Amino acid sequence: MHCRSAQQAEALKAELQVRLAECRLQMHPPKTQIVYCKDNRRREMYPTVKFDFLEYQFRPRQAATSQRSEFFCGYTPAVSPAALKSMRATIKSLNIPRQTPGTLAEIAKQIDPLLRGWLAYDGRFSRSALFSLADYVNRKLSTPSPHGPATVK
Repeated sequence: MHCRSAQQAEALKAELQVRLAECRLQMHPPKTQIVYCKDNRRREMYPTVKFDFLEYQFRPRQAATSQRSEFFCGYTPAVSPAALKSMRATIKSLNIPRQTPGTLAEIAKQIDPLLRGWLAYDGRFSRSALFSLADYVNRKLSTPSPHGPATVK
């Protein structure tokens, strides 16, 4: 929820806690925070300027105008560091360098659905945030197997 001031945000948080308690619910303290959406128009200094939600991290980022002639500070989402860590762990669990009998086509068949899904969801707002994942996958594909080269059919 967006508020005009920190005081308004604190008041809203208190009201929500009361309302949730009436429904026998409570806020999850580590997941409930007041965040300052810092951008070109909001330039004040606050201790918390980012948050993670549904695999995205919302924070101040450099953004380009529609003509790409100028850059400005925008408050935009991109894949979160935690989501990237999970993606790398998934790729690592495939043990690509150890798939010596596997062809590149077989390895691609394993990786393709994962990458397509991540690009479609996590790359929705800032594809460039997934560049480090692409580099990681490329390194895994080019890592030599301890059992010799993979066969290409």
